[in-house]
Amino acid sequence: PAPTNLEVPPHYYISDTLIRVGSEKGEA
Repeated sequence: PAPTNLEVPPHYYISDTLIRVGSEKGEA
C-alpha cells in the first residue's frame, strides 16, 4: 500500500498501481 501520489514520485505511484493490477490478473 503506497501513500498518496502526492507523497511519492509519479513514476513510483504508477508502477505500484501497475504491479497491483498485474497481480490481480495473475500477471506479475
